[in-house]
Amino acid sequence: NPSSHYEKEVLAYVDTGSDSIAIPKDVWEELNITSYRATTISVVGGAITAWYTKLNVEFLGKLHKNIIVFYQEVGDVLLGRAVTDNYIITFNGLDSKIIIH
Repeated sequence: NPSSHYEKEVLAYVDTGSDSIAIPKDVWEELNITSYRATTISVVGGAITAWYTKLNVEFLGKLHKNIIVFYQEVGDVLLGRAVTDNYIITFNGLDSKIIIH
């Protein structure tokens, strides 16, 4: 959290269908996020109102600044294309491996 300087290390799923990052309520609260905005986003089946903020995200040792991160009530951390588009990611289904360059 750039405002509070709180940090948290989390495991995340790579979500190739998402433009941004989603984090669950418990992580949002641990980061002490108090400044956020509402927007309408498109999801499968329609549109919803979602809360978001901008955070710094470190992935594989590289810092990505001011990335839009959405709040979700429950679920896992989802790492979307706001970060992953900076890498070459190969999904090797035969060997069940993900290779990130």
